[in-house]
Amino acid sequence: MSSVILLKENFKPSKRIENFYDGGSIAMSADGQFLLCEGGSGAEDMEGSDVTLGGARLVNMETGAIVSSLSGDSQAITSLLLRDTAAGPAAEAILASRSLQIRIVDTASGRVVRSFKAHDVPAVTMILDRSNSLLATGFSDGTVRVWDLERGFITHHFRAHRGPVTSLLFVREGSAATSRSVAQAASLKGDLKSGELDGWVLASGGDDGVICLWDLESRALVSSLQSHVSAVSALSVAADGSRLLSASRDKVVCLWDVSLALAEGRARSAGSRAPADVPVGCAADLPSGHILFFTAGDRGTVRVWNANTGACIGESSKDSPNQAFHCAFLSADKRHVIGVTIDRTLLFYSLESPTLARSRQLVGSNDAVIDLAYGGPEEELIVRVYNTRTNNTSLLFGHSDVVLALACHRAGGDLLLTGSKDKTARLWELNAETGEFAPRATLVGHTDAITAVAFGRRSRGFALTASEDRTVKCWDIASGASTAAARYTVIAHAKDINTLAVAPNDRLFATGSQDKQIKVWETETGALSTVFTGHKRGIWSVDFSPTERVLASASGDKTIRIWSLEDGSCLKTLEGHTNSVLRVCFLSAGLQVASAGSDGLVKLWTLRTSECVATMDGHEDRVWALASATEEDGCQLVSGGADAVIQVWDDSTESERQSRREAEEQALMCEQELSNYLHVKDYPKAVNLCIRLGQPRRLYTILSDLANGAAIAGAEDPKQAEADRLSITGSAAIDRLFQSYRGERLAKLISYVREWNTQARFSLIAQRVLNLILRAHSPRFFLDKTKGYHGLSQDTIDALLAYSERHVSRIDRLLTRSFLVDFSLDSMGVYIAENPLPEVTEEEPEADAAAPGAALDRLLDAADSDEEYAGDVPLIAPSLEVDSDDGASSSDDDGEVVFNDGTGVKRQASTSSKTQRPGPGGKRGRPAADKDARKRRSVMA
Repeated sequence: MSSVILLKENFKPSKRIENFYDGGSIAMSADGQFLLCEGGSGAEDMEGSDVTLGGARLVNMETGAIVSSLSGDSQAITSLLLRDTAAGPAAEAILASRSLQIRIVDTASGRVVRSFKAHDVPAVTMILDRSNSLLATGFSDGTVRVWDLERGFITHHFRAHRGPVTSLLFVREGSAATSRSVAQAASLKGDLKSGELDGWVLASGGDDGVICLWDLESRALVSSLQSHVSAVSALSVAADGSRLLSASRDKVVCLWDVSLALAEGRARSAGSRAPADVPVGCAADLPSGHILFFTAGDRGTVRVWNANTGACIGESSKDSPNQAFHCAFLSADKRHVIGVTIDRTLLFYSLESPTLARSRQLVGSNDAVIDLAYGGPEEELIVRVYNTRTNNTSLLFGHSDVVLALACHRAGGDLLLTGSKDKTARLWELNAETGEFAPRATLVGHTDAITAVAFGRRSRGFALTASEDRTVKCWDIASGASTAAARYTVIAHAKDINTLAVAPNDRLFATGSQDKQIKVWETETGALSTVFTGHKRGIWSVDFSPTERVLASASGDKTIRIWSLEDGSCLKTLEGHTNSVLRVCFLSAGLQVASAGSDGLVKLWTLRTSECVATMDGHEDRVWALASATEEDGCQLVSGGADAVIQVWDDSTESERQSRREAEEQALMCEQELSNYLHVKDYPKAVNLCIRLGQPRRLYTILSDLANGAAIAGAEDPKQAEADRLSITGSAAIDRLFQSYRGERLAKLISYVREWNTQARFSLIAQRVLNLILRAHSPRFFLDKTKGYHGLSQDTIDALLAYSERHVSRIDRLLTRSFLVDFSLDSMGVYIAENPLPEVTEEEPEADAAAPGAALDRLLDAADSDEEYAGDVPLIAPSLEVDSDDGASSSDDDGEVVFNDGTGVKRQASTSSKTQRPGPGGKRGRPAADKDARKRRSVMA
């Protein structure tokens, strides 16, 4: 292992173990890869379940993971099926509910493909034919209907039962293995041709104990089999189609001769009593020709029978005294019997084993996860006990009440200690051959519920237990006896003890209690070593650092504290959780800690900076349990909460660092590529790269430069320069590029325009690009969603309109305010000539042109005369103020005449402050303006 310890930065969820079966109906796909489970009872729906009432979950049989969740119609499901289609395995789910509707739902998207009202009463049971085209439904009023799912109409309607229909089965007499299905034999419009359905029979079993055989060709009842005295729970047919098996709640399995029943309208039955086993699963033929069937029911075992002799030839063991089966069915490969228990657990029994050994177990529903720990030689087992790779589960039976605490010996992973409300602790040892834990010893001595347990870090000879009786006991477990003896007992706290931890060297152990105190004890003698006080609420968890003499504690006061074992001082206080902190553990050789709280969050802290570097959200309720794997195997966290979810988190630090390095390298390459494009003035490629990289700021800079004439200045071809000058964006190539945009690129460009348009300083470029887009495409182009999404949604249109109207109003206000300048100039007497001043030619003396006040004199002469001024440079002259006392006038303080040549460049001509022109009658001042002059100035303003 490397001597350099890398701090963790983040964890990502890698596996999630959650409830997938809430009870009720369950169905398996034809290939055996998926299970469709009823999900979403009223209670779960109110608590925030992902499935509403009447919904279902599609589960991967291999991993036990939920593939998809299907929403319900707010009514309880009465029956469900999985239908294979050409789109893939288990592509559609058929759901019947108390709403009287049958819905066909696409399992990939959750979209309802078809929905129709089946009857006036709910459908109790359903079955598909081999082609998945015909659906038979049985209702609570005793009627049976057959539907053509491809065309959506009823092909058959039967009624003979006096109560609800409880089971259905399609039967083909004498040739069940034929490739032609019932649907292939049926007419497209329900009209049956003679001989097409010859031999096809639909068997229905009812609550009245009667089995009816319906001829699909003649649409008639051909036989009524009466032998059961209770509801028929299951029907199955032999491979050759000649024998029919029926199981009933009267605990009797009957074997029927189908050929005789169809020929004579009656049947010979050979029944064998199968005590306390209710439904039948399936029939199978062995090479000897014997017909075998299995049963599973409230007896809690799976039994295999010989139909010819009625003898039981194999029976599975019973895992729990209260075990009973809700239903059972054969796996797709016909090698396992899958039994569904009443506690919502799926048990897989191998038919290849003489004893029907259980090969696998999937737990469909868990209660709150109170505690968990890594165990096993590869640290892959989590108690209840889960295999984190396959979800295979082993249940450890022995405690008579809720298990509150557990611990696994980290040295070998083969010892497990559990503490329960039944006041006992049990020691379990891993069987290397079976891979399951077996009971080894029972620890009895506490007078109240055991709330915390712990092993030594190094030694395998002792274990510690803490209880609500406020005592801690040290047990000798090295002897291997079935009942362990206590070495010592100490009264540790004044209130309930919540947590227990052992130091890495096994010399000390720490306890935390509801009395807000943390106490450190000597393991050998049980003597008190140190007491830590400072938390304001009870202590929920403590843990020793693997490298330093420090201790971490988690409390109900929402804080995590780091304590020094040397002097008992508090070194650090970590705050960040919004509710009680329930678990804490050290990571990264003691440089970091992970915590879990009642806020449903798991947090990662770095002790050097006292900062929370990552927050993981994977639970909807308080997180009671948190455990970490060893550093050698790669750091992994697993958390369990009151929401019955076990979430596995993998260290993603290295992968994220690698991703960041790759992103930085890619960004540098793209930046260099963009610089190259700009250097050679290849603006279209530069713009495309900015849009591909998602850099709106760089794109705006490029467009702003183009608007300021960057393309025109660098153009060598006069025609290209003229085209760029006449373009909207400042580059004809960019205009054509934006006009060619479709789909995602156009949507991204419009999103940039929307953002730019929100600010006045960016609005000019935004309006230019928007103008170009709207000119290039018609409104129909944006409304036609069949050609893809182009980014001009209703929200985008509203945003563009709102800010565009704001920009128009702003410009209009600016224009209105500019009239004030004209009015001020007019009031000050500034005259803007309609004709510019004449250019100075060589014929005119230079002295006259450059003489001080010469230009002003010419302007004033033109103003006094009735003729228009014939110059070619517009001029703004300063006003001449009239002194009211002596009638003298003077130029402005600056003594400057400002010339404007029409190009935006202003020139100034100096005049002498003493240069004055006499007005009419010899008075010095401004001449009186006649009406025409006033009119001209008013028009120009």
